[in-house]
Amino acid sequence: MGFKWNETRAAASGISLSGQHIANANSRLDGENQPNDPARDIMKKKPREDDLRPHYDFDYDKMKPNRFASEKKVYKQTFVVLDEDVSKVFQSSEEVNILLRSAIRAMSIVKRN
Repeated sequence: MGFKWNETRAAASGISLSGQHIANANSRLDGENQPNDPARDIMKKKPREDDLRPHYDFDYDKMKPNRFASEKKVYKQTFVVLDEDVSKVFQSSEEVNILLRSAIRAMSIVKRN
């Protein structure tokens, strides 16, 4: 890499290091391998151990609803089986619903009178 410690600039900045520190810094920057260097062991990444437990006990009494989740809208659906002759008249469930709603309105008007 070409870095060498400049004692004149370091002294002007108020930095003072021993000769051994300077030699260690220069050799690290030059890529030399120092097996007994304690800093070498500190900088190594240690393999992570699996920190998951085999079983977790959750206290479901303390649970709160997720305020970010939208409420799922559930529409009640009832299925009715139509006879074959009736099913030939209607092309879709929309048509059946329209006719049934109009019949319900007509029945409620008759009951009021």
